[in-house]
Amino acid sequence: MEINDYIKAKNKIRKFVKDEKVNKAIEILDDLLLKSQTDTTLIISKACLIQIAEDCKYTLKDSKELLKLAIKIDPNNIDALLELAYYFYVIEDSSSKTFPAIEKALDKCLYFLEELIELKLKCLVYFEREREISNSIKDLKLKVNKILKRASKKAKD
Repeated sequence: MEINDYIKAKNKIRKFVKDEKVNKAIEILDDLLLKSQTDTTLIISKACLIQIAEDCKYTLKDSKELLKLAIKIDPNNIDALLELAYYFYVIEDSSSKTFPAIEKALDKCLYFLEELIELKLKCLVYFEREREISNSIKDLKLKVNKILKRASKKAKD
């Protein structure tokens, strides 16, 4: 698919969603998925739109299956893992499915976070900026603590 066609389609989808014509947006995604069946961004977008569409030809179960398909295509896809956890939480209201899905998504996020932190520290050493390592670690701890505080506050609201 040409990049310009993809951008045009994406803009149409946004406009349809904004105008509350979600089913039209899903039709465009269907067309795009015929050309690119393994595009996890398209698959996840379709799954999410199915969840908010009214009088949709697809069911909520179809949405769940699309999210599982995205994870099968890319087991490290954080967006798909997160959306599936939300699905289990909001739609199925199932703690026995929600928490394992959340843990799986968190594990992937933490893995990538660890990789990024390790890369940053290696780069500081490589570029002879070792004196910045201590401050960098302190900064990361502050950021993680802010995230935890914000999440805790939001959970209680």
